[in-house]
Amino acid sequence: MLQPVLRDDPGNAAAWFNLGGLLERHRRWSGAAACFRRADELRPGVPDVLMALGWHLHLAGRSVEAEGVLRRCIEADSGKALAYTNLSHVLATLGRDEESLRYALRAADLDPTNNLVRLGEAFALFFAGRWLEGFRAFECRLALKMHDLVGYPWPRWDGGVVGTLYLRAEQGLGDTLMMLRYLAEVDCLAERVVFYVQRELLGLAREMYPAWDVRCVTDPMPEVDVDAWCPLMGLPSVLGLPCPYWDGVYIGPNPRIQVYRPGLRVGIAWFGDAAHDNDQHRSIRLDDMLRLTEVGAGGIEFVSLQAGQRGTDEINAASCHALVRDMSPEMPDMRAAVDVYSTCDLVICVDTAASHLAGAMGIPCWMLVNQRGRDWRWLRSETTTEWYPGHRIFARSLDEQWSDVIARVAEELRAWVNGMV
Repeated sequence: MLQPVLRDDPGNAAAWFNLGGLLERHRRWSGAAACFRRADELRPGVPDVLMALGWHLHLAGRSVEAEGVLRRCIEADSGKALAYTNLSHVLATLGRDEESLRYALRAADLDPTNNLVRLGEAFALFFAGRWLEGFRAFECRLALKMHDLVGYPWPRWDGGVVGTLYLRAEQGLGDTLMMLRYLAEVDCLAERVVFYVQRELLGLAREMYPAWDVRCVTDPMPEVDVDAWCPLMGLPSVLGLPCPYWDGVYIGPNPRIQVYRPGLRVGIAWFGDAAHDNDQHRSIRLDDMLRLTEVGAGGIEFVSLQAGQRGTDEINAASCHALVRDMSPEMPDMRAAVDVYSTCDLVICVDTAASHLAGAMGIPCWMLVNQRGRDWRWLRSETTTEWYPGHRIFARSLDEQWSDVIARVAEELRAWVNGMV
């Protein structure tokens, strides 16, 4: 209905603003930004319009412009907490983490009960390396995105000795894999654990803790008497362990599996869940990753670590079976994936569950990370991460394409192969 209104009345600023909001719901960031820009031209200086315009310029990849617009918004209304939060996100993308944290903390001072503001504070604290403070602020995610979890009838676990503990995975597979490092401490403190995980991780979790009652997150709530509960990503703050906590490799292959093969094997993964909010920034094309297969003159076997049909379909479409062996039929779940990963000398992947599984197993992993939309776990280091000592980060800067990053990885891979033979 907005299109006819604007044809008849192109000077209707409210209609342009509403059309921008409609395009936002369809993730059409550039179109939304153009509509908000038109609204601002018709009625300059309206804080809500400026905040929407600045944020959508950022989402459209125009973060430098976004910074200027959000500063105009704050000048127009210095008490608008979300404008400070959005500016904090923009500054983090531009690599100005100390300044980003100042604006995030200012937003939290202005509106300490706003969960979006608290989430922005958590991310800024993470990027500043203030992990435990960040995880405490990150508790806001439950009320913001996981309403079903906040209504549980049991008290939250305080980290002390407990009878029956209900522990629940709450986000993606990578998040769950990263938090498994804390389970040994949980096992020491809880007499009984009812652990709900994603279906793909059932077999792995049951093997790691056979005495636990491990169920799928889609199963009904436990019918047993529960003394306390904890979301999985709440473990760092509730346990008070050094963060990032690392006590060695915590996922290993089945010792009965013996694999004999010549040469070197490199596992690759080039995309994550398409429904992820950040997928547009983290996933790459198979064609870009295939450049790596030019290295090694046949001395490297490249295998696809993409589970599921999509990876198979992309390999089929590219007709590159001779270059990349599809391992998805051998990885029906994460337990089976552990045995496949254990045959790899190196994993090269984007920021997805593959990087977490490789890290948890102690397999050298080269991870491709985009500065735009960069996840809080990886800070700003160009080469390392505190969460996985065996990781090496290859960061894509704001003025680069993925092909530029792959070119650097190919050079390093060539040197790595020469050092191995």
